[in-house]
Amino acid sequence: MQSPNSSFIARKPLRFGDRILQPGESVPVELGRDYRLMLRLGQITEIPQGAALAQATQAAPFPEGSAVFFVGEDGAYSLATFHLLQDAPEDVRLDLELPPGAQVALVTFADDPESTFVLPSSLLPGQPTQRLIDELSGRQEDAHLQARVAFLERLLQAVRADGELIPDDFPAADQLAQNGVTTLAGLRLLADGENGRANLMALDAIGGGRADKILAALGSPPAPEG
Repeated sequence: MQSPNSSFIARKPLRFGDRILQPGESVPVELGRDYRLMLRLGQITEIPQGAALAQATQAAPFPEGSAVFFVGEDGAYSLATFHLLQDAPEDVRLDLELPPGAQVALVTFADDPESTFVLPSSLLPGQPTQRLIDELSGRQEDAHLQARVAFLERLLQAVRADGELIPDDFPAADQLAQNGVTTLAGLRLLADGENGRANLMALDAIGGGRADKILAALGSPPAPEG
């Protein structure tokens, strides 16, 4: 039986009646279904209702369905799809040696239909990470590569930054979220300094016009070009 204080989401494509639930989708509650067996089989995962409510007040690092790169401890990377951010289930928390209350991201890798829990800090936005990988593979000039790596390091700090969320009516808020930048503190990490405008323009779907509007909203005039 399902606990009255919990809900479930699919961890892998799952037939439910006449539907195929995709990873991250809520699993409907039906009498007679053995949800504990589905948990043991790894078909679903449990989210306590209290945790789900708390989760709703926190910004996910990426919009649901975003393409992201997972970077392992050895530096190897894989393309994945981000589904949601949630409190770590107990078995996952113990396996990853996380403290109580730690959060994990549910993702699906391109070569595996079953979803997996990973650390949010191991994820990077699909763009401009893909562009950097393409440049590294193409063996660009050293100075250019160093600049791109420095930008990616700053972007990673911006994606991980905590603090006040970027308001919905902020210039290019949707495009910033697509790049994983969801807090004002993270945005300032990118926008401050002489390379701020260039950093913003290096993001996916942020051109010169949007970069200038972002800088104006932050109270930072754009640096002269040239």
